[in-house]
Amino acid sequence: MDPGDRRSTHERALVAVKVIHTVAWFSIESCLGYLLYAGFMKRTDRRVAVAAAVVGGESVIFAANGFRFARRDLCPVHTVTFDLPRCVARHASCR
Repeated sequence: MDPGDRRSTHERALVAVKVIHTVAWFSIESCLGYLLYAGFMKRTDRRVAVAAAVVGGESVIFAANGFRFARRDLCPVHTVTFDLPRCVARHASCR
């Protein structure tokens, strides 16, 4: 196998992971937005319960990960970097 073929396979796999990650992120953020909307409109229905379960599940995963933010240099999926306010960065464990 040519080393260039291996690299292109790796790059395709990375693109696929980034697409899946982006879709998951957008879905979770959409659920959070719907929860806010439903709360302001004082609505409760099955969709609110599903959205709450999705957001709650993500919160549990984040807590199980030690409330750490992913860093670009450690995770190739996260290509957007941002600066945290000092008061937050002091307590954020970005290992």
